[in-house]
Amino acid sequence: QDPHGKKTAADSPPSGQGSMFPILAVVVVVIAVVYMLMSGPEQGELDSPFDKERFASLLNTRDLGKKLEYKPRTSTTMADAKLLVKQRTQDDLHGTVVVADSQTRAIGRKGRKWYAKSRDNLYATFMWIPSLSASPPPKGAVPQEHLTHLNYAVAVAIARACAAEGASGVGIKWPNDIWISNRKVSGILLDYQPGKGGVALVGIGINVNEEIQHADKIDATAKQAISIRDATGYVALRERVLARVLEETEALMAGTLASTLSSYGEYDMLKDRRIRVHHKSKNVDDPRDYDAVGVRPTKDGLEVVKSDGTKLTLLAEEVSISPA
Repeated sequence: QDPHGKKTAADSPPSGQGSMFPILAVVVVVIAVVYMLMSGPEQGELDSPFDKERFASLLNTRDLGKKLEYKPRTSTTMADAKLLVKQRTQDDLHGTVVVADSQTRAIGRKGRKWYAKSRDNLYATFMWIPSLSASPPPKGAVPQEHLTHLNYAVAVAIARACAAEGASGVGIKWPNDIWISNRKVSGILLDYQPGKGGVALVGIGINVNEEIQHADKIDATAKQAISIRDATGYVALRERVLARVLEETEALMAGTLASTLSSYGEYDMLKDRRIRVHHKSKNVDDPRDYDAVGVRPTKDGLEVVKSDGTKLTLLAEEVSISPA
């Protein structure tokens, strides 16, 4: 540098040298982003308890999940939720979620047993007060259409959560089963309690991380199921799956039933498919059973067409469906 403070040629860096550090920084960032994309979402840990703090950090809802009751082991989260209905006020109930690592007496539709032995899966029941939701039904009305909307919304929410984890071939089998590659990954049980102004209890079971398809010590019935881990090959975060289900449910319920039915149609695995309608169960023949073709779900039930061309709307309380 000369006496007047001006830089000389000797003080200047060689041509191009001054730009190397920004370039290296950009390269490092690009490598990090590529690694994140290739490595997939953050993975969970097997046989670990549900992490309430992690769940809270992942949750982005108005009401659902803001209040959490965690149990390492319970009979059923639905039974726990029913007890809370007796103990708490309506305001305290709305959005509350009961989560358990394992259930000893899990049940599904029509009292059927639900396989729920592993704490690598997700077992939860959330409480929904129709009158306190973002789009409440008319005051004083029986919220049947609202409850139908809720059932469809939760099914779509679970399907989206499974797809977001990387599972392909996700579908919904009316009225409330979610499948991956033609195997059941999740079920929904909705129980409406008229007390306390009306409380809907929504029980969900999702096979998240249990290795079902490659396990040796699982009975034949359970082998008909699949887990997200089976479908993707990695251990998912149960907390992230539940947070996404609640977020999607709340967002769908803020909209219209017609909009939710449109979203449901993207996952509808019975549309234009030959099905068997069972009046008892798929394992028990009944002279009233018949074959049909699925058309679409509606606010009133599932529209089907029988082989003789007769159009019917089925109610979930009366029949069960299996793909033929």
